[in-house]
Amino acid sequence: MQVEKPPVNGNARQKLAWLLGVLCTVLLILTLASGGMLLRHESQIAVHETRIGVVEQMLVRIESKLDRLLERKP
Repeated sequence: MQVEKPPVNGNARQKLAWLLGVLCTVLLILTLASGGMLLRHESQIAVHETRIGVVEQMLVRIESKLDRLLERKP
């Protein structure tokens, strides 16, 4: 990425516009990076919730099988 040189011989308005452009670019990059981190974190949470759901289903199946076994052998 190449940043233009600040206007050395420009007036104050040009220098301020250049500085604001650089500042907006940096803020945009930081915002996009933090958004990406947030999305990655949310996807990890979704994976954990899916794993918890699978474990819960297995436990329900095991519990029902145990209930059937206990009912057969009083």
